[in-house]
Amino acid sequence: MARLRDDMRTAFDREQGELGDVQDARYWIVRNALSAPVRKPSSRLQLAAALATILIAAIIVGTFLALRSTTHPRSVPAGPHPPKAGLPSNGWIAYSTGNHGKGFNWGSAPPNELTQGSDIYIVREGGLPRLIAGREGGNVRNFCPAFSPDGELLAYGQEVNPGTRYLVVVALNAGGAITASTRMKVPRTGQDVCVRWSADGSRLAFVDAGKVEVRLLDGSTPASVPYDPSVRDFDLEDPTLLSPSGEWTAGADCSDATPPDKLILESRRGRANVDVPLPGCPYSIVTWAPDGRKVLVVQDIGGAFVIMAVSVDEPSAVTVVVPRVVVNGERSWPGRGDMSWQPVYR
Repeated sequence: MARLRDDMRTAFDREQGELGDVQDARYWIVRNALSAPVRKPSSRLQLAAALATILIAAIIVGTFLALRSTTHPRSVPAGPHPPKAGLPSNGWIAYSTGNHGKGFNWGSAPPNELTQGSDIYIVREGGLPRLIAGREGGNVRNFCPAFSPDGELLAYGQEVNPGTRYLVVVALNAGGAITASTRMKVPRTGQDVCVRWSADGSRLAFVDAGKVEVRLLDGSTPASVPYDPSVRDFDLEDPTLLSPSGEWTAGADCSDATPPDKLILESRRGRANVDVPLPGCPYSIVTWAPDGRKVLVVQDIGGAFVIMAVSVDEPSAVTVVVPRVVVNGERSWPGRGDMSWQPVYR
């Protein structure tokens, strides 16, 4: 038993760096236990008890490692992660339940989950949202989700307790489950970490103290290159939003003089402009779909913040993506930079 106990302790240490999966762990423990010198048992009963002990130990360790591998996935692959050949289709929509930099109150003690922190969810059109990053009882803010160019990774900013900031990158499988994650600490300057991916998906940029910082997916800081973004590339105040193909811009008209409120889709290639009447002012025109045929808007309808998708091909067919986004306060609804639509390449 002493030998078995030592083997189990060693197996946990080996699992940190050498063992590739749970099957390896089970095999390694059983192999070592069975290959150890064993005195001849005094009875068949003792032999059966010894074998049962080994089997139980292997099951316990295997279960523990399986749970660990689910709770603490491996780091995300280093990349690059460029867009693939062909036109993308539309996958998951990632959104934050709060607007980065607005509507957050860190003052209460203990933290209040109803008024502090924010979450990140992913959802498909017509589906139910699933949580990617939670607010942990009001102690954590998650914001500015951004899919990589190939759609395989999702990056977002995070603040804990308050003032400690991280850049988090997770890998998602087709079902939306996290298969790997990397969390890197970034400077504490008061600015939220809203990232931009490089075109090849190998670099992440964000603004810190008025200048652009760049990280690789392993958390290291590379030398700057000519195609790194500038500070103006992070401007989220432009009232119009250009589609990925450059064919359309989306804007809003919420003037009291010209009711009803509407979304304005303006063609840049000679097609007729499209006015889409909406039941309320589009609080924010958030992001275009990867295929450039739909745009997401956020509206306040009866005190509930609603995420809707408007199609340039069927403007009258407005789709409700999320019927109610639970926010912390009047100004904490998600806005530009707080959503991202995943490109999917077949």
